Amino acid sequence: MEFIDNPSKEILEKLQLELKNESNVGIVDIWAEPREATFYVALKDSKPVAVATVCGDIDCPELYKLYVIPSNRRFGVAEQLFNHVMLSVKHIGAEELFVEATVESVLFWNKIINQNDVEHIEGTRKVFFKFQE
Repeated sequence: MEFIDNPSKEILEKLQLELKNESNVGIVDIWAEPREATFYVALKDSKPVAVATVCGDIDCPELYKLYVIPSNRRFGVAEQLFNHVMLSVKHIGAEELFVEATVESVLFWNKIINQNDVEHIEGTRKVFFKFQE
């Protein structure tokens, strides 16, 4: 698995087209407009298979969207991309990463939460992933 930070718009549009052709995934696009965002893409065999959209600044970055194309689900792609995003935002000085899960993604996030140091906001699907020193 390879990762691209800030990929070309062409790569992002390919992933957006995949999402557009799908329903019931909890998100309708990969964009963060009108907010500014940083995009991270996972490549398999040089083809884009997943995207993560991160908004906010170094004080409170938010993983705003995470999308894996259907043919690459259940192979650990989302987890690998999430780990790449965590390392990337930690590298620029962030101390945590905020995530608000959609109903459709709760099972995935519960797995990830159990593997990390988190602060969960009780009664919500909001989590702060804390970075280890």
